[in-house]
Amino acid sequence: MLIRSWHERQARAEQKTQALLEFLCTEIWTMYPVIGWLIGDGSKPAPRQTVHNLVTRLERDGLLRTWRPERISDTDRGGRHVYVGIRRQGRIRVGADPEARVFEPRQLGDAAKRDHKLFAQKVRILLTARGWSDWEVPEQHWRDENGRAWPVLSDYVCHKDGITYAIEAERTLKSSSRYNEVWQNHIDAVMDGRWSTVLYCLPSAREKASFETIRQRSKPGKSSIFSVTTIDELLSISKA
Repeated sequence: MLIRSWHERQARAEQKTQALLEFLCTEIWTMYPVIGWLIGDGSKPAPRQTVHNLVTRLERDGLLRTWRPERISDTDRGGRHVYVGIRRQGRIRVGADPEARVFEPRQLGDAAKRDHKLFAQKVRILLTARGWSDWEVPEQHWRDENGRAWPVLSDYVCHKDGITYAIEAERTLKSSSRYNEVWQNHIDAVMDGRWSTVLYCLPSAREKASFETIRQRSKPGKSSIFSVTTIDELLSISKA
């Protein structure tokens, strides 16, 4: 719907700015398609031109940094492979710790890790639109009360209706032996009170069916703490 009021347009622009900068304070970097979902209506992404205009404005203001790989693949015609990351001024703009991590292209990691992160970000955005909140990104330095490193780090820890969730964005499936290890660690985390339940989010019904087959064969203890959904199932849930 076209917003005709100048004041309404300014308020909407500020809302988008705040949403993107706060998101990047924990995520550090993302890409245009994910930003589209972030500033969309929760059911479909905003147009690419809207994303481009927002990113261009915030980069011009020194709040964001963009980076394009030197070699653009054939599937990224038109320079669409753009990474967008937070700068120190962006953190300051939303009152976040100015000394915390900012975007550095050398820290992007390999392609598999990047693709996983982007999928996880989309899951986060869809869940947020449906009532999940208070998002934390577990870090390698997290320790328990005895100073021991956590044996399992989910993609996110968040809350809904007073329940603490560990979120696992599962873009590709692991071996059953690896899942047995991860699931036991999740059960231990629940017993320790770190979270109450684990939500696995998968790309499609095909991956969900394979995942459920692995789970049935493995039959992890306390299986009631695990639940599984897909992107399409999330989109079918009404927004909060």
